[in-house]
Amino acid sequence: MSHPIWEILASAGPVVWPLLACSILLTAIVVERILSYRRTQMNVRKFMGEISEAVKRNKMAEALALCDQHESPIARMVRVGLTSYGKPREEIREAIEEAGFRETPLLEKNLTTLATLGHVAPLLGLLGTLLGLIRAFYIMHARANALLPVGPGDVAQGIWQALLTTTFGLMIAIPAVVAYNYFVRKYQRILWGMEVAAADLVRLLAGENPA
Repeated sequence: MSHPIWEILASAGPVVWPLLACSILLTAIVVERILSYRRTQMNVRKFMGEISEAVKRNKMAEALALCDQHESPIARMVRVGLTSYGKPREEIREAIEEAGFRETPLLEKNLTTLATLGHVAPLLGLLGTLLGLIRAFYIMHARANALLPVGPGDVAQGIWQALLTTTFGLMIAIPAVVAYNYFVRKYQRILWGMEVAAADLVRLLAGENPA
């Protein structure tokens, strides 16, 4: 006896398989981004305060150890900046900016793919809808040419396919769009934290009082 889920998938036509692949990819990306952004969470102001205290006491090893305690891109950027201590302000700023640029692709990872899924899934659903309608009208046409009566059962499969693929497409697209907007906001907040940390660190290492 076939499982109802597999019967539904089989009834949805060939487009359901790329939609299924999209749903698996969506799930994998969402899980990966949640875990990644969770590791980056930190109190930037508190962290920079601890770094400032260590630098002012000339405890660079302690400051570097504080950076190593975090997996955040902010901590990695600050660590690079600390290794430039004693250099001219411009060199310190360039080193910190370069470290920040290297972290950006890691923060943006899979966001483009997530946005693409949000656009492609409903289009695949629409394609499946059109294929289902074509199937239904083809059956109607073929039976009419054969002078056979056309009943609801003759076109039900095509309409069923059209409705299923539309539904599957929207079931993927809606979470993809919501997840994309959520992760973009997280990404922007991390970038803001990096900008704050970079500005404070440049002033600190250049011998100025951080704001």
